Amino acid sequence: MPVIGVVRSGPKRGDPFVATFSRSMSGLGWEEGRTFQLVALFADRQDERIPVLVGEKAAPTLGVELVMFRVKNRGEITPALDAMAAARVGAVNVLASPLLNGARQVIIERLRQTRLPAIYQWAEAAEDGGFLAYGPRISLAFRHVAGLVDKIMRGARPADLPIEQPSRFELVVNLKTAKALGVAIPKALLLRADQVIQ
Repeated sequence: MPVIGVVRSGPKRGDPFVATFSRSMSGLGWEEGRTFQLVALFADRQDERIPVLVGEKAAPTLGVELVMFRVKNRGEITPALDAMAAARVGAVNVLASPLLNGARQVIIERLRQTRLPAIYQWAEAAEDGGFLAYGPRISLAFRHVAGLVDKIMRGARPADLPIEQPSRFELVVNLKTAKALGVAIPKALLLRADQVIQ
């Protein structure tokens, strides 16, 4: 069976938005005084460690400490989220994975209950009530996969089809969620947003 697909990769180091985004994120502030210096990295144990390693390398340059939380099935998700709140992290970075995306609503609701802001790697997550998202749209990724399948069904050789990476990343900020969480968002971040949900 040929393997085809679309690679979900993060923004490239040379992306001029990354530096501005990182500075803006460091300007986020809790109305209650809690800081964002301790950040939970939420990952699927089945995923490769590339995005985790990237996060670990970037953390010192942003002045934050990462606390790793990894789950292997849906039943471990809620206990992991509760453990983040108990650890008094200031924010959560939810990495992209089929497991975590499939439980997106569970994650968003639990983080709302524990009043923890999270950044997601699929743009749709912020539209569904997540605090903030920066990444491609999963709907477009599925569309690309469907296009590749269609080409194969029409006779194209899988070996001739390139593995595609997303070329457009969207920043979606949910101000309604931010207000409910008591988080102040810097103006610079709002000006950079592709979509701001009131």
